[in-house]
Amino acid sequence: MPTTSLPTKISRAGQAPQLRWIALAVLALLAGSPSARAVDVVRVIGGTRLSGTVISGSPNSIDLEQRGGDIASIPVEQIEAVQFDGEPREMTDARNLLARGRPVDAAAELEKIEPNAFDGAPPLVLEERDYLVAASKAISALQGVGEIKEAGGLAAGFLKKYPRSFHTYRMEEITGDLLAAIGNTKAAAAYYGKLAEGPAAMKVRAASAEGRMLLAAGDFNGAAAAFGKARGVPSPPAAGGDEAAQNAAEVVDAQKRMASVGLARAQVGLGKQDEAVATINQVIDAASPEDHDLLGPAYNALGEAEAARGKIPDALIAYLTVDLVYNSNPQAHAEALANLAELWEKSKQPERSRQARAMLKSSYPTSRWAKQAG
Repeated sequence: MPTTSLPTKISRAGQAPQLRWIALAVLALLAGSPSARAVDVVRVIGGTRLSGTVISGSPNSIDLEQRGGDIASIPVEQIEAVQFDGEPREMTDARNLLARGRPVDAAAELEKIEPNAFDGAPPLVLEERDYLVAASKAISALQGVGEIKEAGGLAAGFLKKYPRSFHTYRMEEITGDLLAAIGNTKAAAAYYGKLAEGPAAMKVRAASAEGRMLLAAGDFNGAAAAFGKARGVPSPPAAGGDEAAQNAAEVVDAQKRMASVGLARAQVGLGKQDEAVATINQVIDAASPEDHDLLGPAYNALGEAEAARGKIPDALIAYLTVDLVYNSNPQAHAEALANLAELWEKSKQPERSRQARAMLKSSYPTSRWAKQAG
């Protein structure tokens, strides 16, 4: 019997949810039948999907036992997501929603799960559930939905309960962001410092997080220095055509491109609009047209820089590019719509301004951009 069919049959028969985990454990113990083992899936940056059984995790990697007994150690900075065999559908949906920048919807999905659905579940599945709950609540609070204090408690609780989780670095970053949001910059910097103890990609993220914090505080010189530090982190050598080495280098380079977007915003704050436009154009010119996660924020930064130097038509084009092309990231799209509403008004086109504001409020009613629009 295929591994994937057994949980479905149990569920349809109306049996208790914990039977799913018991059945998977029994299958995993069947001697001489490796194909009957539970199948976890690790999605690696670059599109590769690795299947097997996650047997352990640490802040720096997870170990995946593959068919034949080979153990693959996968660095955390190269992992997009881990889906555990037998996990509730709502948990899978929540993870996907969180990756798409929709933490409020992710939290709502998790709340649909029956309380006893995890009875008998393996420790790593319980850890994953607790991470998704804490992360979705925390990022929702950062986007203006929910209480920062409550979210901070969940984040800190996760780090205390799972000090060796493969989500440790990400949760340290989120906790730092929550502390920065309430003005506790010293404590936030301490968490970013923990993040900087990780591999190169985490060092870039740590410096960029500090840059975002300083940018929000209006310390543009400090922000520029932090983003410059992020950009200066050496990339791992992508030598010998080794896929893992190439992935490691690309992850760091991708983080550095995002740091350049932050640097451009700091340059705008410093009144160096021409430098900001040059910085962001370098990012856009070198980017893949399919890199929506980068190009949405990049064109927003370009719009900000063009508006700051009085080139309203060019700013409108930049924000319209986000609205019409790179709109898959909710936060980036909401920011573009808010700026379009303002710039159309300045351009004496009130109907277009009204349309942009209406779309902002209907599509992203809980975003800080919608709240600022009034």
